[in-house]
Parts: sequence; C-alpha cells; structure tokens
Amino acid sequence: MKNSSIYIWLLLVSISTKVIAQQKKTFDIFSYNTPKSFVLKDNKDKLFFTKTEGNSYSQIFLYPAVIGESDAEKDFNKNWDFFARNAAQGVNSPETKDAGNINGWKMVFGAAKGTYNNQQFVVTISTFTKGFVTYFIASVFTDQKHSQLAQDFIAGVIPDENKFVNRSNQQYPQNKTIATNNPNSMGISKLITNFDDGWIATTKEDFVQLTKNGSEVRLYFPDGQIDANRPKNTNTFESYYWDVVVKNAFTAGQPFLREKEQYSYGKEDIWEGNVTEKITQRKYYIGMRLVFINGSCLAIIAMSPDKNTYYSLFNKDEDFTNKLAYNKFAVAKSDIIGKWSSFNAGSMQYYNIYNGNYAGMNTVSSSDKFQFFTNGTYQSEHLATSVFNGSVASGKSMYKGTFNVNQWQLTATNRNAGKQDDFTCQFEAIKGGYLLKLINKKYTGEVLSLFKIK
Repeated sequence: MKNSSIYIWLLLVSISTKVIAQQKKTFDIFSYNTPKSFVLKDNKDKLFFTKTEGNSYSQIFLYPAVIGESDAEKDFNKNWDFFARNAAQGVNSPETKDAGNINGWKMVFGAAKGTYNNQQFVVTISTFTKGFVTYFIASVFTDQKHSQLAQDFIAGVIPDENKFVNRSNQQYPQNKTIATNNPNSMGISKLITNFDDGWIATTKEDFVQLTKNGSEVRLYFPDGQIDANRPKNTNTFESYYWDVVVKNAFTAGQPFLREKEQYSYGKEDIWEGNVTEKITQRKYYIGMRLVFINGSCLAIIAMSPDKNTYYSLFNKDEDFTNKLAYNKFAVAKSDIIGKWSSFNAGSMQYYNIYNGNYAGMNTVSSSDKFQFFTNGTYQSEHLATSVFNGSVASGKSMYKGTFNVNQWQLTATNRNAGKQDDFTCQFEAIKGGYLLKLINKKYTGEVLSLFKIK
C-alpha cells in the first residue's frame, strides 16, 4: 500500500501503450476488454465483474460517466464516500492516494484495507475527470496478486467524451456498493414493487429504499458487526446508530429528540435533524427510528426535502414502523427453483400459580425444508420437537407434489391429507439476498421464512 506512486505510474504507462488497441465491447461512453477469467454479473447501471479462486476473490466495477465538479479531487472524494467508505468494514479515508494525467484526463487513485466476515480485502478507486465529465473504476480484492487484474482492466478502458450525453438531472446511485463475497446472495426477477398508496420499493445494498414524490424511507438491514460494537451497559443506542448509520450517508449536525406521543408505551425515540446527503448534496429533514428484532437493530430513516412535508408523512410512530411491511417483492417461479430451509426454536418457563414454585420449561424447535424443481414439482420435509421436563415428543412430515407461483400466491398440491395448500408468498430483502416468506391462507399462524441454501 506504500508504493502508490509506482502503481499509478505503471497504470498510466499501461494506459498509454494500450490506448490504440482494438476494443470489442462497449458500455456507456467506453470501449473495454472483459478482464480475463472474470464473470460478468451486471451490465445495466454499471459493469460488474467478479473472479473467485478458493477463498480469495476479486471484483471490478465501471460506473457510467456523469457530470462532475470539474475537479478530479472533488470527484474522487464523492466516489470514495459512495463506494468505499464503510465504517462497519473498517474502511474510512484512503490509506494511500496519488494523482496523474493521461490523454487530457486527470486521474486520482486511492486505496484502503478493510475486513468483511473476518477476511481482509483491499478496495481501490480510480477517478478520471476531463472538463465536467467524470467516471470511476473500483476494485475489491482479497489477494494482492489480483491488483494486476484491476490494473489491466483499467488500462483497457477507453472513454469517448464525444459520446457523453448531458445528463443534467442524473444523480449518483444511492446504494453503497462496497462488495461482499457472499455465495448465498441471489437476484430476483421483480426488483421493484409499486404500492397502491404511491410508495415504490427498491432493494439497495444496505437497505430497502421507499420513494414517493421526493420523500424517501430507508429500511436499513441489521448488521451484526455494527450491532456488536454498540455501547455496553445501556439500553439507549440512538446516538450510536445516528453516528454509524446516518453520518455514513449524510453530513449531519446534532440531532434532537422528538417529543413522544401521549401514549408512548412500546415506542422508541425518534431522532430528527437537518442533513445534507454526501453524494447528491441534497438537503433533507430526516428522522431516525430504531426497531429491535431478536437483539438485532433495524434503523428506519425517513426524509423529506423540508420539515413541513416530513411531518405530513411521518407524524406518528406508526408512520415509521408501518413501513416495515413495504419490504415486499413479488415472486416468479424461476426465482424459487432450488433448496430452501428454515429453523425456529423457542422456550417457555412455567410456575405454579398457587405457590410460585418453578414447574418446568417447555422448549420447541422446528425446521422446514423445500426443494422446488424446474419441472413444476416440489418436495418438502417438516420436523418438530418438543421437550418438557425431560419428556420428548417429535413429529416429521414429508410431502411431494406440484406447485405454481403467481407473483403473490403459491399453491402446492398433495399436502396434509392429500389436499392443496394455498400460500401468500413474497420475497423480503435482507443483507446479501432475500428470504422467501410463505403464509398459509387457511392456517395463518403457519408462517415460513425460508432462506436459500443451494
């Protein structure tokens, strides 16, 4: 990480020697060569390539050209805050930084180390600016030898500023795209949900984004690393999550506590304040409400361009918590092909109502497994075990039949007593993927939250 000047010199020399090379593919204003042995994961709003070797991986991103600050340093800082900066993964300011100039494009390069799932990685940003046009290329890799792969790709990217269309209304993407090597992450067909009340839901890397007429709600996914670092010996965590979540995306001053409603039992505090989004530089009035689920924290951030609009939409505590139901995406048949599983466990202690003596504890655990096949058939296995004062009871059910999916409905034949089960179905976004949620229409207490295992 200390030889950044050598790195950028070699990169600029490499670009100079490859600029006349014949390119075979195009994206946005660029021509480029696909990096050798990489797999293309996305070519819509960005180019995203990935390469995996054992436990090591390398990822390369090329984002479309946008209108910048006409200042490579400022453009780099925006790109770094958008893509790389992630306090939860230990990535703050660049650990090394350098600049250069090639073919009229000013270049700023920066890099830093981070940690994800106990594995160390290096993230780099290379920003190019020419006049008001700017773009950047990012890489994430866990093995130093992979840095050459990113360098070769950057050297093969040739921009043509004459193809640039003046996107005066274009914004940077609002999701932080720091890469994760998550083999269980999965895509779905229905990426956007339009609700009848005008809210639109979209999944981002760190949250579900709800938008409506210039206002926005972000349902941040629980993050184990962030939760593990919250202050001990206290039940008040708002200031911690304001610093870690809100200040990661916004320039924010000291918030203030909204006065609680008259009947506030069971309602968490709501912190509010004026902020400026770091990427877009747009100003908002926002509120933060925390929701705790099995010890994990989900932060709800609501924002509007001004305070009056904010209070017209987010006046009550329920205006925040009700938005949790908007983490909902339709299901296509092709999305669920494969193996799905869930596991649940709980316990209850009993006491004698007459003398108060301990009367024992009951523990219950259950697991559900489904496998959906491309030919429209399925098989499932359901296990349940109950233990009370040393007495064990268990049951097992297995089914095979056909299934069908129509966005929000799933039917499965040959269930209990050979009858058909009808489920309400939906995907719920989580960090790195989606849960498949099935609710039995006849027995609404039967709710399965399945994660994909293959």
